[in-house]
Amino acid sequence: MGIRLLLSISAPLAVAVYLQLFNTDSATFRLSASWAEEFPIVVLVLASATVGAFAAVVLGWWHSGFLVLRHRCFRRKEERKARARECALQAVRIRAQGNLRKARRLARRAVRMDPELSSAALLAGDLAAEAGDYKDAIERHRSAWDLSHHLPEVAVRLSSDLLSAGRIDEAEKLLLRASESEGGHPVILRRLRDLYADSRRWEEARTMAVKLSRLNATPSERKEDKRKENRLILAAAEAKLADSDGKGATAMFEDAARRLPSEVGPRLRLGDVYLAENRGKRAVKTWETGYRELGKHDFLRRLVSYYKQHGKGNLQAATAIVSVGRARPSDPVPAVMAAALYFEEGQAKEATRVLRSASASTGSIGDVDAE
Repeated sequence: MGIRLLLSISAPLAVAVYLQLFNTDSATFRLSASWAEEFPIVVLVLASATVGAFAAVVLGWWHSGFLVLRHRCFRRKEERKARARECALQAVRIRAQGNLRKARRLARRAVRMDPELSSAALLAGDLAAEAGDYKDAIERHRSAWDLSHHLPEVAVRLSSDLLSAGRIDEAEKLLLRASESEGGHPVILRRLRDLYADSRRWEEARTMAVKLSRLNATPSERKEDKRKENRLILAAAEAKLADSDGKGATAMFEDAARRLPSEVGPRLRLGDVYLAENRGKRAVKTWETGYRELGKHDFLRRLVSYYKQHGKGNLQAATAIVSVGRARPSDPVPAVMAAALYFEEGQAKEATRVLRSASASTGSIGDVDAE
């Protein structure tokens, strides 16, 4: 800076001396008609050059000072960010030790040090939610959601806070808004599905489940989503049945039975619905098929109950049980149930015959004395 100042002053001075030696002209500086002053041109040149040099020096100093100040501000800001990150990490360690109160204090301090640190805001929100302070948790998680450019995971946490605070409508709007981006994220759709299911809004929950089935997922996630979708179908079918919508319930139970071929419940309930709609033969066929394919004795009990309640009699029930039991000759239960029905009707000989026939097939029933 000293060399620059020396050159800025000496160069105009040398020019002025040269002009003074070879040029003696002057210029008039007039402010009004009665006031005017004459100055040698060399003086004017020297004055203007000096003022220009001084202005250049001042501007150079200001620019350098500005750069130094900006660098210091930047360095202080980076130091605060580093301290904020360290404070957040310390809060995580304290949280793992079980000191929730101190962890919250450290997390809030990290947020104050660096309001743009999304991880600190997210941590502060998580700790507030753990402490049951949902108002603070909502504020922190909302800030983290904005800072993280609307990450789905943050939206799920914010929605959980809203639900815990009883603000269900806000949680639903938030999740719907988040689901609109990029065709919906699986995490958001799962949260919406569960929200609708908890509110017994089965149709909307199933809509979300269908959307989930169209997205990529890991095998374990796909299996769990499928399981929950099937449960939703069963719940929706029960709801329609409670609303006296037999046709809608039947369609859903049929769908559930196709989706869950190895489960007993959907087939049992499907038979019950058929029976409620006066489609007894269809109900009997459903239960018989269920026993043949799954071998569960609940189907046999349904058959016996049907025949008894609809005036068919024990003998017809016993005949039906023996007939369906032939599909599983190693199972002695149909024979035992049929024999009990024959004994109720006083037909001990027929009961004995059935038991002996089953004993010959299974070897699990001992000799039966007709007496």
